[in-house]
Amino acid sequence: MKMADMTTQFPKLFLLCVALTLAAPAHLWAAKVYKWTDANGQVHFSQFPPEEMGKPSETVNIKTTQGNTDSGAQELNALRDKLKQDIDARNQRKEEAEQKKQQEAADAENCKRAQQRLALLQQGGRFYGMDEKGEREYYDAARLASETKQAKAAVATYCK
Repeated sequence: MKMADMTTQFPKLFLLCVALTLAAPAHLWAAKVYKWTDANGQVHFSQFPPEEMGKPSETVNIKTTQGNTDSGAQELNALRDKLKQDIDARNQRKEEAEQKKQQEAADAENCKRAQQRLALLQQGGRFYGMDEKGEREYYDAARLASETKQAKAAVATYCK
């Protein structure tokens, strides 16, 4: 499935899951009804008891028919699983894209440094490194050629 299709389908799947989640226990909510009379003699019916505590109310039992909840539950679970898979796949793609972006930035920085080192080595002059005593050790022609070769390899590796 293409990314564009996934982004247009996600809201639909999400809303369907929410609707099914809310619809599944609806028979439980409708099964209990309270009846009471207010101070003006008005009779009220509600799924919630009267707000004022101590106000007499009676519970009215309403028979509801239960449909085949097994198939609905299976459908809901299948949709939840699909939604979870879609979310996991999207998160994985997002993480992979972020890692790729970070790697490209690191490669660009390494390329820049490798090119600078190669340019410095190719311009000529005397180059040195530090020995184990912390003293300068000037490069001979072989060491300079080796350093230049390494710099060229780094440019080839990071500058694609």
